[in-house]
Amino acid sequence: MEIVNQFGSHNCGSLLNMNTLIKQANNRLLGNLYLHLISEYFYIFLQNNNLLNYLDGEYSADSYDGIIIFSSSFNLNFSEIIKNFLIKQSDVLRAILRTSYNKKRNPSYDIGRTTQELINLHQQPSLQHFITAPISPASCTLKTPYFSLSNKINHNLIDLDIILEINLTDNLLKPLASIVLNALSNILESYIYTMPNFTSYVYHEQWSDYQCDPTYIGLKLQLRTSNQSQIDIKTLTDYLNNQLSKIKQLKFSEKLLSKIQLKSQLLTNEELLTSSGFIVTDEYWKKISLEDINRLYSSIHIVG
Repeated sequence: MEIVNQFGSHNCGSLLNMNTLIKQANNRLLGNLYLHLISEYFYIFLQNNNLLNYLDGEYSADSYDGIIIFSSSFNLNFSEIIKNFLIKQSDVLRAILRTSYNKKRNPSYDIGRTTQELINLHQQPSLQHFITAPISPASCTLKTPYFSLSNKINHNLIDLDIILEINLTDNLLKPLASIVLNALSNILESYIYTMPNFTSYVYHEQWSDYQCDPTYIGLKLQLRTSNQSQIDIKTLTDYLNNQLSKIKQLKFSEKLLSKIQLKSQLLTNEELLTSSGFIVTDEYWKKISLEDINRLYSSIHIVG
């Protein structure tokens, strides 16, 4: 079984109050394309409505051999919003590229037929029964009449590292810094996803080694794109740094504090130890103030 994820919200816990929408494509590749297409449209919707993924609600998307599961905890009519998305060829091309970057393969496609197949799937009702249809072995191929991926690795791709970092004056704030960077990472991934004239695939995250410097914490996002991209690492980091003030204005700190007060364990103990080198009790989170979060947020730098 192949599993494809759109990272969406990380460390969502039990994902309470999630609205779920399930679609079943007739093959794995079409399901992957639909996942990336709808995720981009939903991220654009959030940004147009000044909503922050992870803080105003949580979104995730997964594809299992053509079965696509979208989940959202935003206070929205999720299925109605998705139903109203209009599929365009230019956006289908971005989904094709993103899928090929994920697999590190060269794509071959008929853009007209691929777009029509996605429109047909989009217009198809979501799962109406208690169980999905059986998955045919033929549906798990990497080749369809309208879209396929090469057998050989595409060597014309590059990996880029984006690092969200904070230099601390008080290492007792390091567990909170982990929470701040994790929340910001969720938000910035949606901005990377929708960045104009730039298509990429974020495939991994990695925390800095807490043992190297007790006053430093960093979270690295690793993404893959074409080596022919017109966007270089400086342009990308400048773009993301410019989003920080907007995200701040959308009450990042206030919303994160509310989330901490509602559910203090936003990272598992293992994740917290890996990222900060500390394990804390609920009492630690009860003492966190808005000033603490603001101080850390103002210290964030995004580098490549």
